[in-house]
Amino acid sequence: MTQSELEYNLSTAVVVPVTSIPAKQAALDVAKALADGGIHVIEITLRTDAALSAIEAVANGVARGEVQTAVGAGSVTTVEQIASIRESGATFAVTPGFSEQVSNAMIEADIPHIPGIATVGEAMRGMALGLRCFKVFPAGILGGPAYLKAISAPLPGIRFVPTGGINEGNLKEYMALDSVLACGGSWITPSKLMKSGDYAKITELARSARAVSAA
Repeated sequence: MTQSELEYNLSTAVVVPVTSIPAKQAALDVAKALADGGIHVIEITLRTDAALSAIEAVANGVARGEVQTAVGAGSVTTVEQIASIRESGATFAVTPGFSEQVSNAMIEADIPHIPGIATVGEAMRGMALGLRCFKVFPAGILGGPAYLKAISAPLPGIRFVPTGGINEGNLKEYMALDSVLACGGSWITPSKLMKSGDYAKITELARSARAVSAA
């Protein structure tokens, strides 16, 4: 996958489910449930012991033709993690904050990624590396849609994936901004539904989120 292909996949997904998979066995079922709801992207954060094996499970499912999903590694914070996420089969990566060292290593490893930023200055540092798409985190605390609208003015051509504090209630407001490519959020894959195996509800939440953004 190229950086351009990643950004296209995010734009068509509208919502990027940010998931902390509790067990490897749940990963492929969650990805299938999201795909049934029209979302073919999943970000699996490196916050659990099962994260890398969960990414691998989805990547293997894609290879077998069981699901068509771009699977990414989230919460990537160090250069040392890059080899592991590549080996697991992740096709993209997301960082919570901006690090030239990590972004340069991603570029060198040819791994499409969305670095996290919170300020215009961080966006400018990313732009100097040739990046044009950034996660804005934590979007809600930073000021929500009003903040994104303000910082997009001096950054023409830059696209954002706001994450943090976003839910079905405010999704449409974020997606109304031209600068927003997609929104990241965990409300579609809450841990209680993954633990209980209620994948039908995850599909329902995914379908509902896409309907809200399209309305």
